[in-house]
Amino acid sequence: MTEKGKENLDNALKMLEDGVRDVFESNKFQEVLDTMSKFHSYSMNNIILIESQRPTATNVAGFSTWKKLGRNVIKGESGIQILAPVPRKYDVEVEKTDKDGNVTKEIEQKEYMSFRVAYVFDIEQTEGKELTLDITKTLDRENPNYEMLYDTLKQITDCKVIEEDTGKANGYFNKVDNVIAVKKDNPLEQKIKTIIHEIAHSKLHNTPEASFMDSKHKEIEAEATAYVVCNYLGIDSSDYSFGYVVGWSRDKESDYLKSVLDKIKDVSNEIIDLTEDKYKELNKEQSHSIADMIKNAKEKYETLKTDIKEPSLDKGLAL
Repeated sequence: MTEKGKENLDNALKMLEDGVRDVFESNKFQEVLDTMSKFHSYSMNNIILIESQRPTATNVAGFSTWKKLGRNVIKGESGIQILAPVPRKYDVEVEKTDKDGNVTKEIEQKEYMSFRVAYVFDIEQTEGKELTLDITKTLDRENPNYEMLYDTLKQITDCKVIEEDTGKANGYFNKVDNVIAVKKDNPLEQKIKTIIHEIAHSKLHNTPEASFMDSKHKEIEAEATAYVVCNYLGIDSSDYSFGYVVGWSRDKESDYLKSVLDKIKDVSNEIIDLTEDKYKELNKEQSHSIADMIKNAKEKYETLKTDIKEPSLDKGLAL
């Protein structure tokens, strides 16, 4: 790596370290969750770097990628630094013993991952061909089908989902019985928020290690995960608030806080991917069902037509 490359990498790593601490101050936590929902396939490191440099970014790509898409980076625009993985190899001498006990030395090649700084640009930093970027893939985030989405979420979890009177709570996860309960009288949109929150609990906190976590920590992880997923799916997230995170994080080390963000990101990604795949599957099944109904209706109509007798013209018709 060149001296300039090393300097750029050191600067990016320092920005990342500072960014982790900034995430948990004031409203930065919610802002980085917004960025997470827009770039859910990016690593947590790069999400923090994008948020630190250009929080308004919506779609980013490298210089050559934009060019292939028919757009050019506007002259004078500064790139957003991210970390790009670089696989490297090295030789190591190892001892091997054959079946007769003879020891020989051989050279084996090992691999490790290093990083370099790469630059991406937001779509607002480019000009050219108008693009229809399919960010949502399967789901229509502007007009989500709440009933199908709720049914999808019930099917992507290993837990049994029930609806009942849950008192003041909107729902709960019972890890002993592996049950998610949702308040039966709530509006459908709230039920969706609740089931996402409880699915997050079931994936994050159904382990022996989680039993030692304080309840506030668990709620931060589950609520943040639900916020990211809801934001991605187009579910109104205006009632989420994370002001309490500042006090909770004050005495925590940066590495620990980074691990919390990693968990939120990984589980959010998992729920989003599972939801999209299952939603697509159900949508296809529904489309087939509708197609079959139309086909059957047409066949029935053709059968009825052949059974109808034309009135005879030499006989008067009864009026």
